[in-house]
Amino acid sequence: MFALTVLSLLPQSPEPAPGIEKSLAIARAASITDVRYELAFEIEKPVDKVVCGAVLRFERMAAAKDSPLVIDFDGEILGLIEV
Repeated sequence: MFALTVLSLLPQSPEPAPGIEKSLAIARAASITDVRYELAFEIEKPVDKVVCGAVLRFERMAAAKDSPLVIDFDGEILGLIEV
C-alpha cells in the first residue's frame, strides 16, 4: 500500500479549474485500486486562506508498478509530500 501525505495552503478560489485530461484519468484508474482519502481543513475568519491536509492511500496494480503515477494538485503552495 502506498500513502501520500500532502499539506498545503490554498487561497480562496471562486471556481475550480477543469480537471485532468481524460486519457490521464483512464490510465491512472487502470493502475490503482482501493483509493481512500483523509481530509482535514482549518478555516479561520476572515477566510483569506485555507490550511488543509490530505492523505491519499491506494493499492498499486502489479502491472503498473514500473510506470510513473501522476498525482495532480491544483493549489498555489504544496508544503509537504511523503511517499
